[in-house]
Amino acid sequence: DHSKSVACNVNGIPNQDPAAWRWDDATHGTHVAGSIAAKHDGVGVDGVNPTLTIAAINVASRNGGYFYPEYIVCGFVWAAEHGISVTNGSYYVNPWKYWMPGDPEQAAGLEAVQRAVDYSTSKDVINVVAAGNWTTDLDNPPATDDSSPGDTWGAYERDVKGGVYLPSMMRGTLAVSALQLPDGADPATGVLEPTSWSNWGASTIDFAAPGAKIYAPLTSWYGKAYGNLYGTSQAAPLAAAVIATLRQVHPEMNASEIVALAKKQASAPENWSRLATPVEGREYRGAGLPNALDAVLKDQATPVIGTVEYSTDGATWMPLAGESVAGRVSVRVSVSGPVTSARLLLGDREIAAGQGSGDFSGPGLTLQADGVDVSHPQGAGRFAGATTVTVEAFGRNFDPLADDDATVQVPFTVSPDHVGPDEAGAGRWVSGVLGWWWRYDNGTYPTSTQLRIDGAIYRFDAHGYMVTGWVYEGGRWFYYGPSGGQASGWVRVAGSWYYLDPLSGAMASGWTKVRDTWYYLSSSGAMRTGWVRDGSSWYYLSADGAMATGWVRVGSSWYYLSPDGAMATGWLRDGGSWFYLSSSGVMVTGSRWIDGTRYSFDAEGRLLP
Repeated sequence: DHSKSVACNVNGIPNQDPAAWRWDDATHGTHVAGSIAAKHDGVGVDGVNPTLTIAAINVASRNGGYFYPEYIVCGFVWAAEHGISVTNGSYYVNPWKYWMPGDPEQAAGLEAVQRAVDYSTSKDVINVVAAGNWTTDLDNPPATDDSSPGDTWGAYERDVKGGVYLPSMMRGTLAVSALQLPDGADPATGVLEPTSWSNWGASTIDFAAPGAKIYAPLTSWYGKAYGNLYGTSQAAPLAAAVIATLRQVHPEMNASEIVALAKKQASAPENWSRLATPVEGREYRGAGLPNALDAVLKDQATPVIGTVEYSTDGATWMPLAGESVAGRVSVRVSVSGPVTSARLLLGDREIAAGQGSGDFSGPGLTLQADGVDVSHPQGAGRFAGATTVTVEAFGRNFDPLADDDATVQVPFTVSPDHVGPDEAGAGRWVSGVLGWWWRYDNGTYPTSTQLRIDGAIYRFDAHGYMVTGWVYEGGRWFYYGPSGGQASGWVRVAGSWYYLDPLSGAMASGWTKVRDTWYYLSSSGAMRTGWVRDGSSWYYLSADGAMATGWVRVGSSWYYLSPDGAMATGWLRDGGSWFYLSSSGVMVTGSRWIDGTRYSFDAEGRLLP
């Protein structure tokens, strides 16, 4: 990402000129970057995760490749302020191998770097660093050192008791030790050993990762496109790539949650068992071995399945679990979280399905199946007894090995008390001059009855012919479509809309609630629109029949409909302002005499002082 790449290696001042941060005379950064995210293009090698985006933050001096405190401070602050989620630090801070808190000059550098690290962690950045290649116990570093300052010929032996190796001994960093695969061992299953040169420390090391013979891209000047390099500088980016992958997979988690998950997965038995037992007390393992495959398959965020509910009237909903029901019911369930699709099954038959966005903060989805006849499962006769509704919700990862799907089974009982149409049984449809009829295999046919055929309900008249259109029976109206099946839900007949109860198929009239929306159906069942007077109140129904609430513009006038839909008149307070609605409900503007007092209202109807 060029927009986030920068050089910090001149006085610690950020410089985004590509010529400053993009070197062609060093291999280290290219090798590290390739280990993390080299493309999956059939050329060379793949990085741990080729889909990651990398920014180059150059903190090495051009002369000698030294990493001075002001450069490092600039790098951490830049990462914190430019949305970098994970940093990899394959370096140690020069010129001192161990920075002494008691030395004024060294203490200043130590404090500056620590503050920069703290600042980055406060911005939710995870900082992965190389443990170092000094064969040193970082929990108990040596009392003396003769290798620094490292940027001059003047190195001398000095007392370094209490010194700090930067950055791997700092709070806010994750130190990674280096592993090697013994000669002849199986790369997929072999036990990995600590390298002879890697630093260790039970309290300091956070992870262990391969750091020997790491094959990755090199810069062009080196003469080879790819090469093997060694060091904790090679181990750290492998761990950083796994952690960055976790951030990619779990955008809902903050840095501390990601680190906890990374350590949980690294310490899983199948990963921990790959690490050789430490010898001579040299504990190098930290939390364990990061595993990129685990990062994309395990501990995935799953959809959240709500309570499965049922309704016998389409308005009152109750939990289905453990209930005894019969006949036709509606079944619904809401699924939230990162759901991409879900389905609802009765037994092994799908009765509803839907698609979700997969977004963690998305709206989720609601599955609802109306008119489900639990007493007559499709393809079966009358049923009574124990059964289940199953909800299957699928997450963002389509790999069958990923653990991001969720399933809930809800047991309930189908009561034998329900009386409804029987299954027709063996037979076939026959078309005659006067219409369609059902011929049983024995040659007889049904008359003056209802039968269920292939999941739909049909009515046959006294002569055995299939009925279509409106039928009045038992004090209620029912509608049978052109194909003969009994309709339910919304149906358009002769230019008007009607609502048929999804459970019984009976035509509704009067006020009817459908999916949280109220409609008014005339005594003939036709859906009304526009103004409707019911009792002493007026209501307004939109073009799609839905009862309006709140402010509504009709023609050139504004009206206010109360939460129950009734048109308001007189004084109304809404949103901190007063309004006045005439006896016909029209919002008043301008000047108006009201009960002997003259009031003024602005163009939006608000009472003026």
